[in-house]
Amino acid sequence: MSESDTHSETKDNMDRLTWLRKTLEDADLDVMREMLKVLAEELMGAEADALCGAAYGERSDERVNRRNGYRERELDTRVGTIPLSVPKLREGTYYPDWLLENRRRAERARAIRVREGGRVVKVACIVATAVNAEGRREIVGVDTFTEESGPAWTAFLRDLAARGLSGVKLVVSDTHKGLVSAIEAVFP
Repeated sequence: MSESDTHSETKDNMDRLTWLRKTLEDADLDVMREMLKVLAEELMGAEADALCGAAYGERSDERVNRRNGYRERELDTRVGTIPLSVPKLREGTYYPDWLLENRRRAERARAIRVREGGRVVKVACIVATAVNAEGRREIVGVDTFTEESGPAWTAFLRDLAARGLSGVKLVVSDTHKGLVSAIEAVFP
């Protein structure tokens, strides 16, 4: 490959990267839902192919099963409901338990496990998103709570205010009593 070809390829990759960044910055929820749908369906297809021992439509002596169409399932996410096509197998079943919980369509709350004081505990990972003056979303705060209590929420919101968050006109949240009282106290 000549130096000019390498330069051209690098330029193309940079143009794609610039395009991708711009697309994600300007992305509305429809684009985010479509990206999640494509990624989830590709991962499920690859997993089903692995269970079958061969790719969809491929002839192989190692094949142990065959795909048998799709079943439609909906996944409720923070960016809206996503209709998914889940692969079916001729023999046995395939269910992407890493993505969908049996008999549950919505994603779980953002609980993570962390090491604290030599032991592993579950904590809530809190992410505050705001809309700036230009109308774009941006993350303004991230924290973890071992307990979603009023004092924890109040401290989190006071930290946001101390770092310059002001002019709050609308807060969208769940109805956790500690959170509701903290919002009223910090952003009346």
